[in-house]
Amino acid sequence: MRTLVVGAIALAAGCDTPQAVTDEVACTTVCKCFTSLPSEQDECVTDCIGDLGPVSDPCAACIAEHANACSTLIADCQAQCTSAQPTTGGER
Repeated sequence: MRTLVVGAIALAAGCDTPQAVTDEVACTTVCKCFTSLPSEQDECVTDCIGDLGPVSDPCAACIAEHANACSTLIADCQAQCTSAQPTTGGER
C-alpha cells in the first residue's frame, strides 16, 4: 500500500516515476472503479498491467485526474491509454 501512495504522490508531482510504479498505480485506480473486493482488485491489476502496460504519461495523468470519477474515466481516458500494438513478421 505504501508503494501505491508514494507512486501516486510521485505521479502528481511529476517526478520521474519508475514505469512499474506508474503501471501499478494507474491499473489500481482503474480496477477500483470495477470492484471493491481486494482479491478481485488484485486480479484486475495483474490483468490490467499485462493488457495496458507500459502506461504512457498522458494515460497516467488522465487516470489520475479521473480517480474519483469512475463513470467518465474509461470514456475520457481511452484515447490516451490505447495504443496500436506492433505486429511481428508473419502476423497479418
